[in-house]
Amino acid sequence: TAAELVDIPERAVLGVDRLGIGGTRYPEVDALLAAVGAGIRPPAVLLLAPDLSDHRSALTDVLTTVQQFTSATELGATRLVVLLTGASVAAGAVLGLLRVVQSEHPGRVVVAEVPETGTGVEIERVLGAGEDHVRVHEDGSL
Repeated sequence: TAAELVDIPERAVLGVDRLGIGGTRYPEVDALLAAVGAGIRPPAVLLLAPDLSDHRSALTDVLTTVQQFTSATELGATRLVVLLTGASVAAGAVLGLLRVVQSEHPGRVVVAEVPETGTGVEIERVLGAGEDHVRVHEDGSL
C-alpha cells in the first residue's frame, strides 16, 4: 500500500525514545500538560514506544498513559501513535487494550507495529496511510 506523507508540524515522544525517532521528549503525560500550561503548543503527534519486556507492566503503563491522554482536553487535537515492536504476549495484550481505546476514542490513537530496530519507521507515512493500525516492515513498506 502506498501511503501519502503527512506533514507533522510538531511531534513529541512520551517516555524513552526506544526507536530513536526523535521529537521533544516528555517523561509522561503530566509533564507534557505542565509544558502546555506554561505556554508550549501541544504537539500534533505524540509517540509512545512502551517497554514490552513484561506484559503486566506494559498493560499498566499503557493504560495509565492512555487514560491521561484521552482525558486531557488540552491534547484534544493531538494524535497518540503507539509503536509496538516484536510479536510477544505483551505486544498482543497492549494491542487488545488499544483496540478498545480506539473504539471509544475514534481517530485519537494509531497503532504501528514496527521492526524492533526502528528501521524504516517514518511516522509521516504511518499517519498518511489513514488507518488506525499499520504494520511497518524492515524495508519501510506498510
